Formats: sequence, C-alpha cells, structure tokens
Amino acid sequence: MIGKRDVEDLSNFMIIYHCVFSGLIADEYFLIEHNLFPALPQLIPNLLSKKFRVHLIFENVA
Repeated sequence: MIGKRDVEDLSNFMIIYHCVFSGLIADEYFLIEHNLFPALPQLIPNLLSKKFRVHLIFENVA
C-alpha cells in the first residue's frame, strides 16, 4: 500500500534527481561554450546533506 510518506519520499528523491540532472546539463553547457570549470561537484554535498530517506525508496523497489 502506498502511503503519504511514500509519496513524500519519492518527491524528495525526484527533486534531488532533477537538481543533479539540471546541474549536469548546465555544467556541460558552460564547459563547452565558455570553458568554465563544472560547479556541480561542489553542490552535490549540499543536496545530499538534507535528511532525505532516499535509501528507503530503493529498498522498497527492490
């Protein structure tokens, strides 16, 4: 049974996924077009430091 907490956990996971994917695209653009060093490696710890229960999503899916 899917509960409200499960939907919240999935939403949090999708937020992180969207941020990482958007960051990859932005880093690729600025690296190719403007020869700037990627910023995503410095931003990932801030995204993952939040207390998300992302690991539980993977346990439930498997």
